[in-house]
Amino acid sequence: MASRFGDQHRDKLLKFCDSKGYAYKGFSISDESLNIVIVQFTALGLIQKGQKRRPIQDKSSYWTLTPAGEKYMYEVRALRRSAFDIAGRAEGKEAGGGD
Repeated sequence: MASRFGDQHRDKLLKFCDSKGYAYKGFSISDESLNIVIVQFTALGLIQKGQKRRPIQDKSSYWTLTPAGEKYMYEVRALRRSAFDIAGRAEGKEAGGGD
């Protein structure tokens, strides 16, 4: 039986993905796996419990990135220039441009 905790987070994740246009067809994660991810990210200092005040009837759990988590996110999500782009710029050529 799925826990309410896991269902809430799974639903939020899928809703977020839909709102951003991400297509995760058939995506699923078990409650146990989701809880492991949350514990690991918390232990690594990447996320923490959200501190924003919410209505008393809202029993959901909220998480937010820590400054270290935000920094790590930018590091892994930043687009990297290819070696060719870097070499081309070093030679004074426009990357992606023609002659």
